[in-house]
Amino acid sequence: MNSKIKIGMIALDLDRTGISTVIMNCCRNIDRAKFDIDLLVGDRVVSEYIEECKELGVEVIELPLKHRDSKGYYMGLLKVLKAKKYDIVHVHGNSAMVTPDLFLAFLAGTKARVVHSHNTTCDHITMHKMLSPIFHRLYKKGIACSTPAGEWMFGNRPFEVLPNGIQTEHYRYDEKKRQEFRKRLGVTDEFLLGHIAQYTVQKNHPFLLKAFEEIAKEHENVKLLLVGSGPNFDEIMQKIEQHPYKERIIVLGDSSEIDFVYNAIDAFVLPSLFEGLPLVLVEAQAAGLTCLVSDKVARESDMSGNIEFVTIDSAKAWERAVAKETSKKKEDREKKSQKARECIIKNKYDVQSSVLRLQEIYEDLLS
Repeated sequence: MNSKIKIGMIALDLDRTGISTVIMNCCRNIDRAKFDIDLLVGDRVVSEYIEECKELGVEVIELPLKHRDSKGYYMGLLKVLKAKKYDIVHVHGNSAMVTPDLFLAFLAGTKARVVHSHNTTCDHITMHKMLSPIFHRLYKKGIACSTPAGEWMFGNRPFEVLPNGIQTEHYRYDEKKRQEFRKRLGVTDEFLLGHIAQYTVQKNHPFLLKAFEEIAKEHENVKLLLVGSGPNFDEIMQKIEQHPYKERIIVLGDSSEIDFVYNAIDAFVLPSLFEGLPLVLVEAQAAGLTCLVSDKVARESDMSGNIEFVTIDSAKAWERAVAKETSKKKEDREKKSQKARECIIKNKYDVQSSVLRLQEIYEDLLS
């Protein structure tokens, strides 16, 4: 094939989310001599991604807001798909709610249609079930970030697990970064728990605050760092204002220095109600962190032996898990980070392996 393969990648948004990170990692590392990528987005796009995409030669096409103007979104999407004549359309999502996007790609004449599952449930289960029979007739290749995410989206039909790869060296533990960022946060010798996530129902912030109340009551030297933004931010801020240990909760908001955050904290916490295979857990492990994680998260996420799965039925269980961590002898984070990164690469959760496999998937679809 002489000309480049044209990819139209459809995503709800390009916000500071795990899915957006996966998409941007693909754009940064794909062979641009072989592939051209457009990102078709129906919601918020953060400015730094727009600037980076310009530098990468990736066009970001912002469509009308999908949730506010569905008709405008779908009409705009069809117009772009017809005009651009993509070789492959790659749709990112969590459910069969992507069926209309796939149907429009079919109408526009795109024969190679890929669906990428990133989660293990959705907010519209009834609609997901209703659309599933049509959905399964519209895609040519199903891929998923984990086995549970694939089973949720594709049922007993074939799919391939494509690991969410990270740039492992970016998350290497660095003692200088740790000391610098802890100083900026006003943290000295405290044991710092960290949570990086959008403020959505899925991420279970109310339970995290309840668990931290149990933890703070028993451990005077523990603080909690919250990083992120999202639709439920104001609601959670109100809960923090009423929290008995609010002076020990640090709210950072969005950050472009996530590598500094991982270095600064002492353990990562993720009490999600459901997850596919969250990228933050791969990153946190690469930084040499122990991760205390909801038992609803895919077991595949533990590739270093540094994840402890904890029930979200009991706040006390999280206090006990933190107690175990705080009582441990101080670990060599550099060695722990090095070993974890080796495990991540072995399991092909590095970005180079995942993007190479995606390129093969694209080429196989057109061969």
